[in-house]
Amino acid sequence: MSLSDNAVVCALKEQFGFEVESIKSLDGYEDFNFYAKEVSSQRELMLKVKRPLHDPESPTSDVMRKAMIHLRCHGVLAPEPIQNRHGKYDSSFKFDDPVGKRFLELYTFVPGKTVADTFWTPKSMERMAVNVGQLCAKVTMALQA
Repeated sequence: MSLSDNAVVCALKEQFGFEVESIKSLDGYEDFNFYAKEVSSQRELMLKVKRPLHDPESPTSDVMRKAMIHLRCHGVLAPEPIQNRHGKYDSSFKFDDPVGKRFLELYTFVPGKTVADTFWTPKSMERMAVNVGQLCAKVTMALQA
């Protein structure tokens, strides 16, 4: 099952007021994920269209958002949650699929490569291990602050 780019563009405009220049589906484990570039600011965004059983009132969603904001405030590159037109972080939109209404979350896009898109050599594996170690240290320090 997939969602059409046009439906996602409509959801971004209706819920967040963004005109989209380009959109691209991204891989996701549970959710539909989309990269979008906003027309006016050229800001890069990542829209998560949540799985059907997602509960927007779940403490997990709130904790994840608060963790991202906390990490960003302490110098860790993390997506920034973006509020909808009503000042809320969760939105809903009725898609034309069997599920219908789905919850949305919008974040700033953090560029990078997935592990699957990396050409592995001994040197690149060593570089990845160093980068992951440094990131884990920064996250640990930020969470302790």
